[in-house]
Amino acid sequence: MGEAEFNTTGRQLIIHSNIIVYGNAADDKLTESIRDEIEAMWNEPKARVNISGTLLTVTFNITANLQMGISPIEIYRNTDGRNNYFRIEEF
Repeated sequence: MGEAEFNTTGRQLIIHSNIIVYGNAADDKLTESIRDEIEAMWNEPKARVNISGTLLTVTFNITANLQMGISPIEIYRNTDGRNNYFRIEEF
């Protein structure tokens, strides 16, 4: 999920998303790698959208953080539309 921001001055539609990584195989390096890859891949097409006759560049702004102690109830109760949860476990 994400949250859209219209920047008419910069002619951008910015999608803000936050990746929350957790699980027994998660770490800071992997969290940053996931963030970097998602942001690069989603921005690579350099998408543009026409909204009411104004052509806007679509830009994805991705943040990420590691939350080792997050509980299932915290995820369930999330009300922030920017948050996306990635559980990383050893098999």
